[in-house]
Amino acid sequence: MTATDELIEFSKYLFNETTIEDYAHKNQALRTCIHKSYYAAYHECKLLGDKLPQAENTDTGSHERLIQQLKNVPTSSAGNKKNAQRMRTISRWLLQAKTLRCKADYLLDSEIDVREIEQHNINVKKILRDLPIIVNDLTPQQKTSNV
Repeated sequence: MTATDELIEFSKYLFNETTIEDYAHKNQALRTCIHKSYYAAYHECKLLGDKLPQAENTDTGSHERLIQQLKNVPTSSAGNKKNAQRMRTISRWLLQAKTLRCKADYLLDSEIDVREIEQHNINVKKILRDLPIIVNDLTPQQKTSNV
């Protein structure tokens, strides 16, 4: 089992446990679900991002830079036009996941809604589903390069 798989499985486990009404630490468990699944998606996206040209704006944090890399990837770096579009879509999903992760980690007085987590988990699944397709379409040089 990979580290990403482990993060996702742990997140699923917590989510399933916390939907039980009498779970004592429901709020914290839901926040942890978001945190773990976000980082699973982030680290997988980062592996792809390491093969892409760096984002121009380096005054932002590493998470925002990765999102910008995926959003603004040149078609030539993506392997083909369809992959470039997939990366832009993944950048939107990752941004949504990051936004919810920031809410879970930093806005401790805010309520975490189960529906938010369900949508978050759908987006993370789509990210993890589409990344191997993109990597598979890269040229052998792109697959092994660390730009």
